[in-house]
Amino acid sequence: MPTVRIEIVPEQEEDIVLRCRAVTPQILRLQEALEKGGAAHWEMLVTLGGVEYILPYDDILFFESRDEKTAVHTKTRMYYTEETLAKLSQIIPGEFFRGSKSCIVNVRKISSLKRELTGVCEARFSGCDKNVFISRMYYKAFREKLDEVRLGS
Repeated sequence: MPTVRIEIVPEQEEDIVLRCRAVTPQILRLQEALEKGGAAHWEMLVTLGGVEYILPYDDILFFESRDEKTAVHTKTRMYYTEETLAKLSQIIPGEFFRGSKSCIVNVRKISSLKRELTGVCEARFSGCDKNVFISRMYYKAFREKLDEVRLGS
C-alpha cells in the first residue's frame, strides 16, 4: 500500500510529487486527475429510461452526438448525457479523443482499425459489435493520440 504524506509549507508554491517504481496506468490516471482537479473526473452522471446512473469513464467506449442528444456507449448499453461533445472534450480524461465531428472515442478501448479507400477509418472495440468511424480530417491526430496513449501505458 502506498504511503501518502502531506507537508504544509506556507512560504512555497504548491507542488505535488509522485514517487513510484514505474509509470503505470494507475499513476498516469492519478496524475491526470490531479491536473484536471480531482477524482470526480473519473465518473459521470448518465441517464437511461428516466433513471440516473454514475458511470466510470473506464466503462465508456465512445460518445456520439445523435438527434441533438449525446449518447454514451458502453459494451452493453447506450446511455445519454446532457453534456455536448464540446463540453465533454474539456472535462473527460486524456484517453478520449475526437474522432469525427460527431464522436469522441476512448482510444484505450479500441481493438482494431480498418482503413477504407476513402480515407475513413473504422474503429472496433473488443468484446462487442460496436464501431465508430474516424474521419479523414481527424485521422492523423487520432493516430498520434492512439500511439501516445497505447505506448505510454
